[in-house]
Amino acid sequence: MQERYRGGHTVTATYDPTLPTDADRVRLLTGDTDTDNARFSDEEIDALLVSPGGVYSTCAALFDGLAAQYSTRVDLSVDGFSTKSGMLAENFVRMANRFRGMAATEDAGGIGVPTVAGISEDAIEAVRDDLDRVPNRFTHDMMLNPPSNTDYTAE
Repeated sequence: MQERYRGGHTVTATYDPTLPTDADRVRLLTGDTDTDNARFSDEEIDALLVSPGGVYSTCAALFDGLAAQYSTRVDLSVDGFSTKSGMLAENFVRMANRFRGMAATEDAGGIGVPTVAGISEDAIEAVRDDLDRVPNRFTHDMMLNPPSNTDYTAE
């Protein structure tokens, strides 16, 4: 555990490579595993993990924060040495979008999660046994040529 003082608060940065917690998974996915030079504090990660979403949504929010931070900096070039903060911001936005896409399909409650639904055989039989129901007008294979006189309904 590494403790630092940032913005009037003491913040911590911990990482366990066996990944027992979601915070450890977030650190691994964001490449923030060096606790001596951590970009994110445990407190920031924990605060985002309790908000709606999951690990991937948290990673996306952290990269959004980095993009915002670097988008306010200017590119600089002096005597052949240059820093391109705008390029860093673009890369962080790309990473945030990548994690948002992963969150949409993998985090609990994400959009795009496939679901399978249907009707049970008991429900079908209950409908067939309903005496107040209009009888079937269509039968299996009724459009065969030549027509079949066999009615395949279970009624």
